[in-house]
Amino acid sequence: MSGALEQAVLEALHDKPASGGKLIERFQAAGAPDIEGCAVLVYGALATLAKRGTIRRLAKSDGEQVWGVGEDARGVAAPPGFPPSFGLEAGDLAMLEKQVWDRTRGLPSFYFEELRRAVVADADRRIFRGAKLPGAAREAIAALGPVKAVRRYLGRVEAGRSLPSRLTRGGRVRWLVTPLVLLVFFVAVRLFVIGFYTIPARSVSMAPALIPAVEGGDRWVLAEFLSGYWRTPARGEIWLFRPPGDSDVFVKRVWGLPNENLSFRDGDLYIDGKRLMKSRALLDRVKVPLFTLADGEDAGDSGTQLPPAHLGYRNVDGTFTRWPGVCRDVVVAARVRGGTAKDATVTLTLDDGVKRHIVLLHADGYKGSVAFGGIAQGARDGRLALPSGDTTREVWITNADGRLRVEIDGAEVAAQDVSYTSKNPHASILATGGATVTALSVARDLHFVRGNDVTAVKVPSGAYYFLGDNSQNSRDSRQFGSIPLEAIVGRGYAVLWPMSRWRRLR
Repeated sequence: MSGALEQAVLEALHDKPASGGKLIERFQAAGAPDIEGCAVLVYGALATLAKRGTIRRLAKSDGEQVWGVGEDARGVAAPPGFPPSFGLEAGDLAMLEKQVWDRTRGLPSFYFEELRRAVVADADRRIFRGAKLPGAAREAIAALGPVKAVRRYLGRVEAGRSLPSRLTRGGRVRWLVTPLVLLVFFVAVRLFVIGFYTIPARSVSMAPALIPAVEGGDRWVLAEFLSGYWRTPARGEIWLFRPPGDSDVFVKRVWGLPNENLSFRDGDLYIDGKRLMKSRALLDRVKVPLFTLADGEDAGDSGTQLPPAHLGYRNVDGTFTRWPGVCRDVVVAARVRGGTAKDATVTLTLDDGVKRHIVLLHADGYKGSVAFGGIAQGARDGRLALPSGDTTREVWITNADGRLRVEIDGAEVAAQDVSYTSKNPHASILATGGATVTALSVARDLHFVRGNDVTAVKVPSGAYYFLGDNSQNSRDSRQFGSIPLEAIVGRGYAVLWPMSRWRRLR
């Protein structure tokens, strides 16, 4: 606390006992520089002097605490209530009261009462000197200091903690120290927490998870380093790394883990001789969108024929980039509602080019059914019921990784392994009897192909096998081999730029 201000407060109390608000009025009237722009420091001086025993509390009046010095202060009457306002209008008084309340919210009421007295008197004094309304009111409030700073300062006074010599509101020290602290913080974060990496303008190796910038897509990827300190990469995650002997940073997805034997057949990944069966969560993360019926659109009572799931991906402008080949794995998800009719139905058909698989949802759930290739799979237990009213239900069907699966609201109701190879699958959906389809999406699974299938690869201990989502056009571990853990930079967290493309990477 400023010694000069403490001395000024002590001398003023020697002349006449007063409250904090009255002291502020005296100092402001005299133009004292010690409190110009930070009148609330007076309360800190009073608290410090009281703690030392130099001054003592006298009687209170209208919530104001009167302070005095020595024996002569005994019996001194407390000051009257708020001074009348000679120039402020009702609206200005209400504004001042609200501003003072914001600065003293959560603190004992006497802070509000005394600061209100001080600010009203100061605004009247400014008007008397020729200031115009509401400028005088705003200047009187500004003399107290910023809202957060005043509240923080008075809270420290109330708690009896050490007090600064000035209110935290700017000045040379702040403008020197703050940028330096921010610079140190930024450097520390940049080195140990996050990094920013540019995607090559024409790189399509991770499409559509990362669309190349030349097509109006992604430019900067935000990587976070902390994951690498407390855990190792997991299958299906996007990480950044530097291949041995290459200074460039690559962005790919992890598929092979240490000590695994990998091979690829018919677009699927085999680990230690067994085809990888992706979980629902992993399949949803890596699937390539082909068709979407947005929320709010209605497929109505007519059938909607969905496009074939060829290799390829949708571009930023909605066009579809195709690659040679046929995708044999397809994922269909729909959100449906039954309405009020008793015979409402939704029929979702997945034709894999060899057999037709049908999921029927009915208003009466026991009339619903699942049939793979014309063979009933049961599930006549109410789980295939169409909900009425505004309630919706999600139906999910896929033929991926050599297995047919049907889930209703995330719970599996039917599944069957398939031994044949599907050809050019497509899907359709039909809603009848007042049933509606509120959301619909068709996607394909990743298809690991680059010319001939890759024979067995052994992933060394402490290394990982990375692949691009767009296998047809990707330089990845098939060219430069497995990546040792020390060459991994960090986990791909989000697309940072352009802001219109901001999103978390999955």
